Amino acid sequence: MSDSPRNLFLNNLSNWEQSIPLQSQWIIQIQPQSGSISSLYQAILGQEDSGTTLDLNQFKISPNIAKRVFGESGSNTNSQTIGCFYAQEVGLPQESFSSTDATLVGAGGFLTGIVGGDRLQNSQRNFNIGFLETNLDFIDGIIKPWIIAGAYRGLIARSGNKNIKCNIKIVQFTKNFFEKKRPARKMHEFFDCIPRNVQSPPPLRYDEPTSVNIMNVDWSYNSYSYKLLPQEQ
Repeated sequence: MSDSPRNLFLNNLSNWEQSIPLQSQWIIQIQPQSGSISSLYQAILGQEDSGTTLDLNQFKISPNIAKRVFGESGSNTNSQTIGCFYAQEVGLPQESFSSTDATLVGAGGFLTGIVGGDRLQNSQRNFNIGFLETNLDFIDGIIKPWIIAGAYRGLIARSGNKNIKCNIKIVQFTKNFFEKKRPARKMHEFFDCIPRNVQSPPPLRYDEPTSVNIMNVDWSYNSYSYKLLPQEQ
């Protein structure tokens, strides 16, 4: 019974299009809009238009640490793209729109229709990244100063070395496809991104067993795109 439902199901799974991908095969790239990695962290550090040194409490980061995080540790120094291996998990935004019942006075036993409402706004469509805490602290050393810089400068468009926004790509891979090793299958790209919230760290305790700490960061963005990457490329 070559045309049985079971055989048809198994045959479909043997094709690349219907095979099940592994959710652990992905990378994330942070691309500064200012044009270079160094100009991004200089924009985060510098607060000339606010008259502060990032914060009144001197919450700032050392340029040497920033250089190590952005330029040497966790990035590709031969390009303008940060390949961030600190990212351990990514939460992609949901899509939805609201609906309400159409009101009708004196409808009696008749059921009213449904009226479509507004689409879920970007501020509610959460996009978050979970970063691994290491000795060279990515959260306290980069993300928190970045959030403070965003609070001072707002989300308006800026150019040159005052631009603290970035574009973020999430590329998902899959199993080998003939001679192509770990082919990319789809990509999400987020535009005009800036971190806006980081979760509270767990309390420091003497009786806490050794564990890996992953801190979740919410990002603000203007728009995002989705692209299916055909395997013919």
